[in-house]
Amino acid sequence: MTAALAVLMGVGCTAAGATNAVGAAPRSRWEGVWQTDGYGRVVTVDHGRLLTYDLSAAGCLPGLITADQEGGPDGAGAVRFLVDGRPELTIRPGGRPGEAVWNAAADVTDIHLHRLPALPPACHRATPPHDPLAAFDIVWTTFAENYPFFAAKGVDWVVAGEHQRARLSERSTDSELLAVLGDLLRPLGDAHVGVVAGAAGGVWQPRPGTLPVTDPAFGPRAAGLTADELGTAETEFAGGRIGYAESDRIGYLRIGSFQHYTEADDHTDDSAELSRVLDAVFTPERTCGPHALRGLVLDLRLNGGGSDRLGLQLAARLTDRPYLAYAKQGRDDPHDADRFTRPQPIEVRPAGGSRYSGPIAVLTSSGTMSAAESLTMALMGRSPHPVRIGAPTQGVFSDVLERTLPNGWTFGLPNERYVTSDGRSFDGAGITPDIAVPVYTEEEFASGHDSALRAARALFP
Repeated sequence: MTAALAVLMGVGCTAAGATNAVGAAPRSRWEGVWQTDGYGRVVTVDHGRLLTYDLSAAGCLPGLITADQEGGPDGAGAVRFLVDGRPELTIRPGGRPGEAVWNAAADVTDIHLHRLPALPPACHRATPPHDPLAAFDIVWTTFAENYPFFAAKGVDWVVAGEHQRARLSERSTDSELLAVLGDLLRPLGDAHVGVVAGAAGGVWQPRPGTLPVTDPAFGPRAAGLTADELGTAETEFAGGRIGYAESDRIGYLRIGSFQHYTEADDHTDDSAELSRVLDAVFTPERTCGPHALRGLVLDLRLNGGGSDRLGLQLAARLTDRPYLAYAKQGRDDPHDADRFTRPQPIEVRPAGGSRYSGPIAVLTSSGTMSAAESLTMALMGRSPHPVRIGAPTQGVFSDVLERTLPNGWTFGLPNERYVTSDGRSFDGAGITPDIAVPVYTEEEFASGHDSALRAARALFP
C-alpha cells in the first residue's frame, strides 16, 4: 500500500517521497543501475543517492522513491537508505554476483534486483506532460504488465482498453481523462486500484457491497453501536487507533489501523508504540494464572490496513509456537498474468514477553482491508484456530504498486498475491467468516445490537 491509496483511503505500506541530501556517500558495490524481478522498477544508486524509475512498454518515468545512503555497509554487506530522513529501505547482497535484495522497512517482501549495464534508453526520453493519450497508455500498459486478477474479475483488458481509449483525443481535458480512467478501472472493483488526480479529484472503487467506510458519519455510528454492546469503556492507545476493554475476563482488542500510531509516522516509531500497547494489554495476569483471559475478541472490522509487519508483530504476541503465516509472490511476466516470482514464505514467530495463546474470535467485514486481511490470513495457521465472525473481508492483500503520470497524477495497483501453504488465495472474494452475521447494517443500528461482537463473546462461556 502506498501514497496513491494512502491519499484515497488512508492505507499505505511503503515509504515514498523526496529527501534532502545528507552528504555524498562513498561509492560502494551498490552503485550503478538495477532492475527488479517483477514490479517494473529500475533503481539507480549514484554516490549514495538512490532514485527509482517506473518502466513499462509505454515508456519510463521517474518514480516516487528518492533516498540517501546512511553510512557504509554493515557486517553482512547491507546498506540502509533514508527516505525523508528516516531509515526506510535496505539493500543487501543477493545469492549471486550481480544480484541484490531490496526491502522496505514496513513491508515483509524482499524484492530481488539484478544489475543492468546502463539506464534503459526509454528513461532518457521525455514524455509530454499533458498528453491524455500518453497518460492513458501508461495506465493501461502498467496494468496489462502487472495486474494479476483480470480473469478473476471477468475483465477483458484489451477490449476495455480499446473501448475507453477511443473516447480520448489530444485535446481531452483533465476531467475527461479522469472520467475515462475511472470507467476503465471501476469494473475491477479493487480497493487497491486508484488514481489521485490533484484538483481533478480521484478514482477509488472497492468491491461492490462494501461498508461506507469513507462516509465521515459511519465510523462514529459503528463505534457507538459497539460501545453499547460492550457496556464498558475502552482504554484507547496510539491516538485512538487501538482500543482495549475487558468484561468478565473476556478481552476486546480493537485495531483500527496498522499505521499512523505516532506523530513521527514512520515504521520504527509505530512498531515501538505497538509493542508498548501490547505490553499494556497482554500483562502476565491476563495471559496466565487464575485470572487469565477466558477469551479474546480481536476486532478488525474497520481496519483499512497499513504495514504487514505490524500485523505480524501482533500475531507474534498471540502464539507460543512458530508457524507459516502465508507466502507472497509478485507477478513476474509482462505477457503472462499467471507467472509469479518464487513464493516467499512469511512466518509468525513467538515474541518475547507476555503472550496470549488462548482462544480468539476475530471480527471481520468488508472494511477489513489489506494488512488487516493479511493478519486475518496469518492467524489461520494459529493453534487454537481463531473463529472468524462477521462478513467476508475486502479481498485486497497486495502492497500497492505506485506509479506516476507525466501530468503529476499518481495511480496504484496490486501486483502480488498472498497464498496459503496449500496454494489458496483470497484476492477478490476476501476471507469468509466461520460464522456469518450482519455487520453494521441499518437493521443493527435500528435495534442497537452489534451482532458480531455478541456472537463472539458467546463463544467464551
